[in-house]
Amino acid sequence: MNAVEQSKTRQEGLNPLNAEVAVGQTCRVAYIELAREEIQRVRALISEILSDREEIGLRDFLENASVWGQELPRRIRAALYDFKLHENSEAVCVRGFPLGDLQIGLTPQTHRPAGQVESARRPEIFHILCASLLGEPFGWTTIQNGYILNDVMPLISDTLRVTSSGSASTFDLHTEDAFHSCAGDYLGLMCFRNPDGVQTVLSNILPGDLSGETLATLFEPRYLVGANIAQKVPPVNALSPVLFGNPGFPYLRVNLNNTSTMPEDNDAIRALEELKQVLRKNSRLVVFEPGDCWYIDNLRVAHGRWPFSPRFDGTDRWLKRLYINSAFRRSTRYRATPSARILNPLGG
Repeated sequence: MNAVEQSKTRQEGLNPLNAEVAVGQTCRVAYIELAREEIQRVRALISEILSDREEIGLRDFLENASVWGQELPRRIRAALYDFKLHENSEAVCVRGFPLGDLQIGLTPQTHRPAGQVESARRPEIFHILCASLLGEPFGWTTIQNGYILNDVMPLISDTLRVTSSGSASTFDLHTEDAFHSCAGDYLGLMCFRNPDGVQTVLSNILPGDLSGETLATLFEPRYLVGANIAQKVPPVNALSPVLFGNPGFPYLRVNLNNTSTMPEDNDAIRALEELKQVLRKNSRLVVFEPGDCWYIDNLRVAHGRWPFSPRFDGTDRWLKRLYINSAFRRSTRYRATPSARILNPLGG
């Protein structure tokens, strides 16, 4: 066990899944450490899917991923279903998938150009199989050239930009794609490489964190919740709430990188400031390790990243990102066909 793991406060036996749940902080993470026999079963399943190939076409694989996912070890399936149904943790980390530098290659220096046929290798297949237990992976036409599997790594060209591919600036707390009503219910991040232990910030709100007056204001459409700059979309001009759902356990739709109010709306300004203070107070830091598959509840958790110093030599932090929607039929307005997985945020 490394120093990062030793520093975590964990409590076992909170559920029948043999998951270790980090407690003592508001944003709870369920850690599922793969046992040796589970790794063997996962490897056998992936080998069956690949059928002597090194990789598989992503679109074809996604047509059957939810069926294949039901053959993952029961403990993984139970943990992710418990996460989805009961919301007993804000994130799940499935830890221990074998991953080596020679297997994954160098960290990319650029995003993939448009027009390539997407494929999935062994680590990505495992990531997608786990994600399929939560919902349908999808992509946007307006980010990373419409690919479903996105690369998150530092780029020299983006060093000073406030984006996932930046590094010199704080990437402040946000729920993924908060600007859009069809944002993913979950965010999947598989760590390929993180040699410098770059930390990810997670935060959430709990009942009682906000005053009743603030809560009521944040539920009202008084905010311009904009997109992060990586999303190539027009500026948002429609007001929306930043909290929704049940006031007893509200869901978030927030982007501290790009959220504003009407200049004269002092109550909305005050409520947003109180929310920011709560999110910063509740923040916790986690370190993604190679082979980790993280699934973050995008309706309850804001995430971000502090500045770091990359080397840009092919060995920097590298994550594989998936957007996951558990109510996919509601997004048909933004898709070309019922089974299409790429959303145009501006509509058809």
